[in-house]
Amino acid sequence: MLPRAHLGGRSFPRRGQHFPLVVALMTALAVPVVTASPATRPAGLEAPVITITRSPRAGAGPGAKGIVQGKVEGVDPRDHRVVLYALVDQLYVQPTTANPLIRIAPNGRWKSRTHLGCEYHALLVRAGYRPAPVLSGLPPVGGDVLASAGSHPANAPRIRFAGYDWVAKTCPAPIGPGPNLFSGSRRNVRLDSDGKLHLRITRQGRVWKCAEIVSLQSFGYGTYRFDVETPADALDPNVVVGLFTYSRESSFSHREIDVELSRWGNPANANAQFVVQPFTDPRNISRFILGPEVQGSTHQFTWAPDAVAFRSSRLGPDGSPGQVIHEATLTNGIPQAGDEKVRINFWLSGPAPQNGQEAEVVIRDFQFEPL
Repeated sequence: MLPRAHLGGRSFPRRGQHFPLVVALMTALAVPVVTASPATRPAGLEAPVITITRSPRAGAGPGAKGIVQGKVEGVDPRDHRVVLYALVDQLYVQPTTANPLIRIAPNGRWKSRTHLGCEYHALLVRAGYRPAPVLSGLPPVGGDVLASAGSHPANAPRIRFAGYDWVAKTCPAPIGPGPNLFSGSRRNVRLDSDGKLHLRITRQGRVWKCAEIVSLQSFGYGTYRFDVETPADALDPNVVVGLFTYSRESSFSHREIDVELSRWGNPANANAQFVVQPFTDPRNISRFILGPEVQGSTHQFTWAPDAVAFRSSRLGPDGSPGQVIHEATLTNGIPQAGDEKVRINFWLSGPAPQNGQEAEVVIRDFQFEPL
């Protein structure tokens, strides 16, 4: 994506143990979903950790503001600060560029005003750190950055799909990929009575809204498998199904490993690809065709430290992989495992579907087996 990183570009010319399917809807909670990344332990102290304990709703615009607060452990608050970013089209430092360093109370608590965004990210830094006002990706933990934490908006719906907890991407402003508007409403993200995930691209007046879910768990090296019931050949040329890992850190091209189903706006294009970002290196991409005879498909990749082995097969009636359609092993620029999450999305590579119709993709299951 442009450079791609699922922050808002495109991938192609335009631009083990089986965990049973356990599904139950969870209510949207006021408690934020938080991920934290600790760093090296200073002498005499526990490993530094930062958490976000409260985040506001999703929003955008200069007048839309809220409160983010959290806690720091393992450092002397007098010598450290918190840097807060709100994500919209990019990551913007908060509360202002003139005052980007947030003081930590003696008890480790911190609190800040923020402009509303679609995600909130906090860095625990040394007091002399000078944060960039705008970023396309977060800096990795190391040096003056001791730990990091991320939080989804308080009003982003949570679901339980395939035995794991996920949050539905919610943003009232255009955001990558695309950029598009993403909605977590039941019109765009829902589970049916069989526990299958339905993601929809919907139209409200002249506005199109897309769908994405993000795992709360980071899985690391292992085999990721996605079962897709919707025939890829029937998808509109402008829609994209993304099955991938992604980190907000900029390291290793955001640790993005993709299976993508799309013709990228051109009906003559092949409609599937494997990618280890960046896609601009021809060694990092393998394209192929899922024809009309493939009514359902299963896609998996095994991520090891030195290679990613991809495979796409027909989806059998019982949900098991059938005939292999395409395989590829990519070895260039393999990312190290870190804080990446699994994402499943359904979005537009153009302003609207070429047929002008709403669209839906059905994901039967997700499975992971560690190495």
